[in-house]
Amino acid sequence: AAKRGLPEAAMTLAWRFNNRKDPDVEQAAYWYHRAGERFLQKGNRDDALVALREMEGFNKAHHLTQDLAHKLGLHLEPA
Repeated sequence: AAKRGLPEAAMTLAWRFNNRKDPDVEQAAYWYHRAGERFLQKGNRDDALVALREMEGFNKAHHLTQDLAHKLGLHLEPA
């Protein structure tokens, strides 16, 4: 479902990658970013912001975090 573009499924998949015993930050960032983009395409800015906040929690400087912030019209200072 996440691969087909369902943003809720992408959020779940991202959460799972980020909350494993050995987190996969790259995969989590990819899926949160993808979810955020799909939420934006659907006009759901609030849920896109949730995806961004999740990404900020593990890496503000990540290029996908910065890209989603930019698409939301926000500027993040890398930590």
